[in-house]
Amino acid sequence: MAIGKNKKTGKTGKKGSKKRIVDPFTRKEWYKVRAPNVFEKPICGLTCVNKTQGTKIASESLKGRIMEVCLADLQGEEELAYRKIKLRIDDVRGNECLTNFHSMDLTTDKHKSLIRKWHTLVEAGIDVKTIDGYFLRVFAIALTARRKNQLSKACYAQSSQVRALRRKMRSCIKSHVKKCTLQRLVSKFILESISKAMKTACATIFPLQNVFVRKVKMLKMPKFDPINLEKIHAPKAKKEDVGEKVATAGPEVMAQQPPGVAKPKEKAEPIVGEAPKPKEKKAETKPKAAKAPKAEKPKAEAKPKVQQAPIVGETPAKKAEPKPKAEPKPKTEKPKAAGKS
Repeated sequence: MAIGKNKKTGKTGKKGSKKRIVDPFTRKEWYKVRAPNVFEKPICGLTCVNKTQGTKIASESLKGRIMEVCLADLQGEEELAYRKIKLRIDDVRGNECLTNFHSMDLTTDKHKSLIRKWHTLVEAGIDVKTIDGYFLRVFAIALTARRKNQLSKACYAQSSQVRALRRKMRSCIKSHVKKCTLQRLVSKFILESISKAMKTACATIFPLQNVFVRKVKMLKMPKFDPINLEKIHAPKAKKEDVGEKVATAGPEVMAQQPPGVAKPKEKAEPIVGEAPKPKEKKAETKPKAAKAPKAEKPKAEAKPKVQQAPIVGETPAKKAEPKPKAEPKPKTEKPKAAGKS
């Protein structure tokens, strides 16, 4: 092509066409993420958002954001590192984001470590509703275990037993969830109380091991209530510092002491919050007045006995005559036999 025909060729870019590279974090601000009071540590991290510019408000862009936190960081226990908790930001107060429970899951390495050879894997899932109107989908996982004194290597369950185990697991999850609120349910997930209940309930069908609530999903939630959110994030009531209990000498220590040493008296411990009872004052004893000697009463004279008159037409009762005593018989002496000469 001839030179000069194409207008775009041979032209260089305009001056100042290169944009200056600006760090994007210079126009962002940081907010603290506050977890519900079910967990031990309230502040679980920080999150950033673009500063408010025009109609774009920073707090509005934060609402609905999902945060994934490890349960070990929320509880301060390294043993719970196999659980992942997702929190949802519901409201922003000042420099803090107030969150609520959104979902729960096992880590991948924990989930894969549960599955083993020679065992039957049992999984169950159910949709349930809490008292405060949250719809959840709960998944459970379990593996069959060997019976006591079992000789065979495998412990497979029959298909009828697997179906019975699933029914039992579903009924156990439903009975726990429908009786409590969301926050109470989260505390049960942390303590693994539902999985322990499933293990004991299914033991009559087939012994189980590695029973866990594998996953929890939020399907539907009620209308946002700011009063309920404040209750969730209210600080826990601190326990009164009553002091440590001092150990007293037990019966073994007192038995080793010499007999002359007196045993200490055990005092009843006062109840916390109860007002001390006032000491009872002893009533002042007044000196007793000397009693006057009692005058002796004259003894009444004995009245003579009056004999009753006999009833007309009645025969008088005869007195029993005394029997005569038998005379003693005279003793007769027997003649002695003559001795041999």
